[in-house]
Amino acid sequence: MAARKTPSRSRTIPAGLHAATLQRLRETNPDTARPFTCAEVARWLDEAHKCPASQDAVKRLRAAAEKHTEAQVVAAIREELRGAVAPTKAKLARALRRLDELALKSRDPKAVAAAVNATTRALHELATLGGVAAPIAVDLTNNGRSITLVWADAPADDHAPGASRPAE
Repeated sequence: MAARKTPSRSRTIPAGLHAATLQRLRETNPDTARPFTCAEVARWLDEAHKCPASQDAVKRLRAAAEKHTEAQVVAAIREELRGAVAPTKAKLARALRRLDELALKSRDPKAVAAAVNATTRALHELATLGGVAAPIAVDLTNNGRSITLVWADAPADDHAPGASRPAE
């Protein structure tokens, strides 16, 4: 009895059929209501296009296409971020300069707190763009009570330790 020979399956799919193969993988099989499997697409290639391809060839083509698509998405995101990072970085640098100036010159704790708040927002925005941000909250109080600030060259008034404080 002669051994039955199975027709050989191609390890590659011709370039002219790549788009059709990938399109078929995206389509829904009406019999199963699910996307076509690699084995089904391999059979379809043989029946519809007379191209006996293996299901592994279909899997390799799909993997290569997904890798290429992923690289395109990453490149697009980088391009988008490139435009957003520079203005945010400049905003952060300005906020830090203002904070430095206020810390050296101001005797107003509210102004310093506002500058710290602006800097914190700028840092959060930059971290968000980088994908490493988490929700933040900065507490500028001492368990809900105002913080008493003492400046090195402040006169002995309401900022000095031991000074009388208004009733809260």
